[in-house]
Amino acid sequence: MELSELARISKLMKPIHDVEKVTRTINEFSKVLKNIEKNYGYPVPKHPEKTKIILNSLRELEKNSETKEAIYTIPYKDLSKLVTDSFEVTEITILELINTDRFRKKLLSKFDQIEISEKFKNRKKIIEEAFELYKLKYFSGCLCLLYSQLEGIITDYLLSKNRIEEYTYNKKTCYKKYGQNAEHKKNRIGGLFDKIDLCKEINDNFFRLKEYRLDSDENMMLSDSRNQVIHGSNINNFDEKTCFTIFIWINSIIQSIHE
Repeated sequence: MELSELARISKLMKPIHDVEKVTRTINEFSKVLKNIEKNYGYPVPKHPEKTKIILNSLRELEKNSETKEAIYTIPYKDLSKLVTDSFEVTEITILELINTDRFRKKLLSKFDQIEISEKFKNRKKIIEEAFELYKLKYFSGCLCLLYSQLEGIITDYLLSKNRIEEYTYNKKTCYKKYGQNAEHKKNRIGGLFDKIDLCKEINDNFFRLKEYRLDSDENMMLSDSRNQVIHGSNINNFDEKTCFTIFIWINSIIQSIHE
């Protein structure tokens, strides 16, 4: 196989980022497959309906501000495998990506590979439970687990980077800026919003998380949605799409920490 052909194929192993470029690559890849079949005698299966589904899914991800993070973190190959492994084309949905072994194993393996703390590694068991709940369509329990671990992962990361430290106040574990006096309110870390704000200073990935809005109509920040769900004031977002979105963000954060 020519090196130029390998180079074009390798593009499909990386996160999508630019849907237009990936679409062009798919078209190039189709030509590569034809060359392989012609020059090397390997039969290449044709899935025109499934290719159309893949491209439509990519465009859907790009247009939807709530799920767009997936194009920054999910390789085209993963999406393609989801589609080509499905028996019924009409039943394919991007939300099924979470249930694939490939997505699950890649995310969970990062907890073993990243050296932050023992608590961080133990979060793997909780994320495993969230995967099971998602598969069973128990989205209320799934979302609560995901939101709690999203903030926990970010907290572990900040502690490992010496950006925050723990202190106890009225028998409660609290956080403050590293090396600063907690008596001054400006040094206290109030919650997920403050933690994301600190993270973007050390990891560019968190700029997207800081600007992200879970519901474009309500202009709701992810930290606001998390607080409303965990504290019980919002019971309307326990659905598959919201769980998918938080899974994608956890995957994105874990990838950026691993890099």
